[in-house]
Amino acid sequence: MNSPKVSVIIPVYNASPYIVACIDSVIFQTMDDIEVLIVDDKGNDDAMSKSARYVGDYRGSKLFRFLEMPSNGGPGKARNLALETAQGEYVAFLDSDDILEAGFCELMYSAARRQKADIVGCDLMRETVGVGESKTEKGLRAGNGEFAVSRKKRYLVRENADFHTFIYNRQFLLENEIKFPETRSAEDKCFLACSVLQARRVATVKRPLYHYRVRRTSSSQEKDALRFRHRTASFDALMDYAKSHSLHEDFSQELDYLYLKEAFLVSCRTYVANTDEYQSYVLEEMFLNFRSKFPEYRQNRYYRRDLRSRFTLFLLRTSPKAGARYIRNKVQKIGNRV
Repeated sequence: MNSPKVSVIIPVYNASPYIVACIDSVIFQTMDDIEVLIVDDKGNDDAMSKSARYVGDYRGSKLFRFLEMPSNGGPGKARNLALETAQGEYVAFLDSDDILEAGFCELMYSAARRQKADIVGCDLMRETVGVGESKTEKGLRAGNGEFAVSRKKRYLVRENADFHTFIYNRQFLLENEIKFPETRSAEDKCFLACSVLQARRVATVKRPLYHYRVRRTSSSQEKDALRFRHRTASFDALMDYAKSHSLHEDFSQELDYLYLKEAFLVSCRTYVANTDEYQSYVLEEMFLNFRSKFPEYRQNRYYRRDLRSRFTLFLLRTSPKAGARYIRNKVQKIGNRV
């Protein structure tokens, strides 16, 4: 039996109201040569039993396999478990409350084969469950063919594509030892950044083929006072990966700036947003920890152009209480948890 063209990995955790629509979006893919790996991440609802019953009644061409985590480990661990057994030429990641356009696998795989791409990106449709609001967000804009260093640097500094909107050559992931860090926040950003750093060739499909459904009760929306620590750990893992694979020197300015914005500043915002009574000394400790890792951060060329980040760090450095108030105001304007 030939290996499938695409493996679709679905970690499942407390998604009972959404899982059937998620599975349907894979069943109705226009490509038949697909395997689907559904990973039980030990939620406390009936999403897995509902999945098993629904798939048990399916008599189509897609191959479904069920995997089980020993205990709840978060989406990163669940995806890593599936990666160990996936057989597809390419791998896609679908969250259990999201859905794929019917042509996702076929269009993405065709683009991958044409360009012999390591990764292929598309656009995203972000939808708010129960509200009816949706908007299209552009994915990676790197063209087709060779993934030039200049384009990688632009992505690391300016772009913020969602890792779900990609398929990844499985052999490429194995050869470059790319896995998810076993954290519970920003593990997907680490995985995608490692893939971008290593990818030699890329393809782009300028269509919104992935539907990201925002719901207030998802694991990424739950309040967790320690989420900022998981986020920082994910970006620590990215820096460790870049250094251990001799990539940091070529991308040091971009990676250091990415850490400043996405690990440190967003972690500060994450802490404030997820803590009812935040403490300014925690933000001070976070800043001191950041400065110990990047003592020359003020020399970074991207930071020097970023007035907003410079102002935030100035407040945190000179008056953590004022910095906390400023961050709290920013969080309230955003109006969601991070």
